[in-house]
Amino acid sequence: MIDAKNPMMRSMTDGNFLAGLAIGALTTFVLTNPSVQQALFRTAARTVNVVKGGVAEAKERFLDAEAEVEMEAGEEADAG
Repeated sequence: MIDAKNPMMRSMTDGNFLAGLAIGALTTFVLTNPSVQQALFRTAARTVNVVKGGVAEAKERFLDAEAEVEMEAGEEADAG
C-alpha cells in the first residue's frame, strides 16, 4: 500500500517520474545496443536521402516554373 503522506512515495508513482524512468531505460538500451544503433542510423540515413530527393524534385519544379514564366514574358514582349 502506498503511503499518501510520504512525499517520496507520491513522487515515485507520479506520471512524470515513470515517464522519466521509461525514457532513461530506452536511452540506455539504445546507447548500449549496437544493433539498435545501426538500425537507427540506417533509418536516419534513409530519411536524409528521401528529404534530399524531395528537395531536388521541388527545386527542379521551381526552375521549370521559372523558365515557363520567363518564356511567357518573352512571348508577350515579342507580341507587344
